[in-house]
Parts: sequence; structure tokens; C-alpha cells
Amino acid sequence: MGKVWVLDTETKGTGANMVPLDRVLKKPGSGKSADPGFSFPKLKPREPSPPEPQAPRRFKVVDVQTREVLAEDVDARATIAALELMREHCLRFLETRVELLAGRLSLSERISGPAPGLRPILEAGSESFPELADRLDELNPEEPYRRALTFVRERLRATARYEFPGSYADPAELLSDLRRVQRSLLQHAGDFTAAGDLHDVIRQVEVFGFHYAQLDIREHARVHQNALSEVFRELGICADYGSLDDAERVELLRRHIADRRPLIPADISRFSTATRDTIETFLMIHHAVTGPHPGAIQSFIISGTEKPAHLLEVLLLLKETSLAAAGGERAMLRIVPLFESGASLAAALGL
Repeated sequence: MGKVWVLDTETKGTGANMVPLDRVLKKPGSGKSADPGFSFPKLKPREPSPPEPQAPRRFKVVDVQTREVLAEDVDARATIAALELMREHCLRFLETRVELLAGRLSLSERISGPAPGLRPILEAGSESFPELADRLDELNPEEPYRRALTFVRERLRATARYEFPGSYADPAELLSDLRRVQRSLLQHAGDFTAAGDLHDVIRQVEVFGFHYAQLDIREHARVHQNALSEVFRELGICADYGSLDDAERVELLRRHIADRRPLIPADISRFSTATRDTIETFLMIHHAVTGPHPGAIQSFIISGTEKPAHLLEVLLLLKETSLAAAGGERAMLRIVPLFESGASLAAALGL
């Protein structure tokens, strides 16, 4: 095989000579192999760009029966405002229905006889609304049903204005009064009214409560997984939650669900925007259901559910935001898994 010749420019002076390649690769006395070719200098890796701040979580409020969008692309505050609007309209509707009912139930004690079953309503109304009680005693002294339902109407008004005492704590308390009136009517020849207008109002309260409808919260399973992964990492509990197998995740989650001590600190400023949004969503729910909107939110739907850990992650977040006690006891929301693939649905029996 013939020699390979190259142009050697490493000569004294300004000239260059054609020399065999092996002479260039190993020059006499060097003892080292020369670099046979040119190589580019190594570049320093480019500093990664800082992540853009994540926008606050947005909500879409939809009537699942009519598919009507009640609110779209709204934040947590606006979602609570939507609940407030629903509550206001529903209580105004119920107040109007009860007021009409009071006007129609003008049964006199002389005809229907005394109505001792109404005494708790009349006594509570007189205590909470003494001026109204005096006026009713003057205008309708012999009409216990009208007086009782007028007090019910007044309690609904107080409920709408968040006036305590006097307001109804929840729809069940209102139903108790309405059913008390219904029983009294059935006992004293008021069958027609009890089975008609009053029955309709009772059914409306049973169906609508104080909000016309219940609001379900829906979020994807990976959101809760990512949030808890960061919490575990930042608190030095687990460096890489995402790398754990199913059994290890379940064991870690069960341990912290059972622990009476809180996992997530009160100050969540150290966490990323996404994780703070996730925690604040659960705090918003707690504020709503323990404050002005009891019973308005009853279900938390987990999209993309595939593993038992996906349910336990939500239960841990419920416990950390006082929506459930240690061990998952007395949870205020139902956890509803949503299986969105054939494989996850087929595996659902194992969850």
C-alpha cells in the first residue's frame, strides 16, 4: 500500500513541505502521538433559561345536566363568587315560594283547631324576630300556619344576608321546619295543601338546597402527584417521589395520612406556583364548605386515575387542609376516580 502524503506547515520559515503522514503523526524525540486532526474547543453548556411563572389556576363551572357554562376561565375567587350568585338566587326563589305559601295558608284555629306541632317554629321565630312576632300577633292572631311560614320566610332572608342568629345553618334545618308544617296540616284537615304547594316547596329544597346545584371539583391526577413530589422533596422526606413503585408510594402516603401532625407547613411560599395553586385550591374548598356554602361542594373528581396512589394523594391533601381528619376520617368530600382509558378502566377492579 502506498504512503499517504500531507502538507506539513510546521516548518521553519514561511514554506511548507509535502511529507509522509506517519512523520507528522509521530515526530522524532517527542514520544507522544500528535493529534491527527483538528478538533473544535469544547463549548460551555448554555445556562438554562429560568422557567416562566405559571399562571394561576383557572376554573370552568358547568351545569352537568344542561351543559350550560356558568363561569369559564375564572380563578378561585371568581369560582366562589359564582357559588355566591347561585346561593343568592336560590334563596330569593325559596323566600318567594314560602311567602306565597304563607299567604295561602290562612287557616284559622277556629276551623282547623290548635296546631301544637308548630310551637317550636313560633317560639324560635318570636325569639329571633320579636318585632315581627308582635306584628303577626296583632294581624294574624288566629292563623298559626301563616305566622309559622312568615317566620320561615324571615329566616330565609336572614340566611341570604348571613345574619346570625335567626338564619338557617343548612337546607336540612329548613326542611325540618317545612316538614313540621306538613305533618301538622295532615293532622288537622290540611291534606290538600300539604300534598300540593307545600309538597312542591319541600321537593325544591330537597333538590336544590341553597345553591340550585352542587359544584364538583375536577383535577388531573398528575397535578396532585407533582405537588406532593415537590412537598416531599423540599421537606427532605423523599428525594424522588416519582421514582417510587406503587407499593412504596402507597406506604408513604398512608403513613402521612395517618399522622395527626401536619405535613404541609402553614407558610407555603417556598413551593412553586403550581404547588401553591394546588394547595390553595383545597384551602378554597375548605373555606367554602365550612363557611358560607356548606354542602355546595361534595365531590372531588380525579381525572386520569390509574393507581391507588392517585386516590390517596387527594386524601392526603384533604387531610392537610382540614377537609378530613387523620386517617382520612370524616372527609368532607367524596373522592371520585375517573378512568379515562380502556386499560385503566380494565384495571379499576384492582384499586
